[in-house]
Amino acid sequence: MRDTFRMILSGSRPRTWALSLCPVLIAALSAFHDVHAFEKTKRIPSWAYFMQHDGRLILLSAVVAVSLQVCANFANDYLDGVRGIDKARSADAPARLNSQASGIRIARCAAIVSATIGACAGIAAVLVSKQYWLIAVGIICIGAAWSYSSFFSARGWGETLAFIFFGPVLVWSISWLLTAQIGKFSIAAGIQCGCMSALVMLINNMRDAQSDEQSGKRTVVVRWGLDRAFSGACAVMGVVWIIEMMYALTLYHMFGYDLIGDLGILYAFSVAAFLSMSFRSMRCLRAAIRRPQFYRNAFALMNELMLLLTVNYVVLYVVVNAL
Repeated sequence: MRDTFRMILSGSRPRTWALSLCPVLIAALSAFHDVHAFEKTKRIPSWAYFMQHDGRLILLSAVVAVSLQVCANFANDYLDGVRGIDKARSADAPARLNSQASGIRIARCAAIVSATIGACAGIAAVLVSKQYWLIAVGIICIGAAWSYSSFFSARGWGETLAFIFFGPVLVWSISWLLTAQIGKFSIAAGIQCGCMSALVMLINNMRDAQSDEQSGKRTVVVRWGLDRAFSGACAVMGVVWIIEMMYALTLYHMFGYDLIGDLGILYAFSVAAFLSMSFRSMRCLRAAIRRPQFYRNAFALMNELMLLLTVNYVVLYVVVNAL
C-alpha cells in the first residue's frame, strides 16, 4: 500500500505543479495590473485587499489547474500502459504507475478522481463569480486533458494543447473571473505561461523521441528531429524574452526616472536572473541531445524558470504599488 501511494504521488508529477500553480498567481497579478496598476489616478490594491476580495476564486482556480494537470498525467499513464508504450521508455524517463501489476487500473481511477476534484472546484468558482459560461470552458478543459493522450499527443499536437490550456485558457479565464475583462497584461501573461508549458512538453517529447518513434507516435520531435526541435525551443523561449522586455519598457515609459532606486534595481535584478536562468536551461537542453542524462536537469531548470517568472510578476506588483 505504501509503495502504491508513493507511485501515485510520483505519477501526479508534483515537481511540475509549478506549471499550473504559477500561472494562477500570474493571472491574478496581471488582471489587477490591467484594472489598477497603470492608471495614475489609482493605486493597485494591497495584498490584504487582494486576498480578502478574491482569495476564494484564486484558491479554487489553483485547485482546478492542478487537478486538470494531474488528470492529464494519469490519463497519459493509463493510455500509454494500455498501448504498451512505457515498456520502451528510456532509463532516464520517470517511473510510471504501469510498472506495477495493477498500475493501469490505478492510473485510470486516479485520472477520474482528479478530474472530479477539478470539476467540483470549477463549479464552486463559477457559483461564487456567477460567470456561468465558464462551465463550458471547464468541460472543454476536461475533454482536452483526456484527449491529449488518447489522440492529440500521438499526432504532434501535445505542445499546442499545453500552450493553449496552460496559457491563454488558464490565465484569461482567471482574469475574467476576477475582473470581468481580459486586458493587455493578461494577454501577454497568457502567452508567456503558454510558451513555458509548451517548452516543458517539447523537452518531454525530446527525451522520449526514440521510444515514441518505436511505438508509432508522431510527435513534433519525431517529425522534426532533435536538432530542429531544439531550434523550435529557442524560438519559443525568444517569445518569452520579448514579452519580458516589453514589460520593462512599459514600466520605464510609465514611470521614467522614478524607477531609478531600490525597487527599480530589484526589478532589474529579477529580470536579469530570469534571462540568465533561461540561457542556462537552453544550454542544458542542447547538452541533453548528446547526453540524455541532462534531460533531468533541463526539467528542473524549467521548473525553476517558471518560479522565477512568477517572482518577476510579484516584484512588478510591488514596484508599481510603491510608485
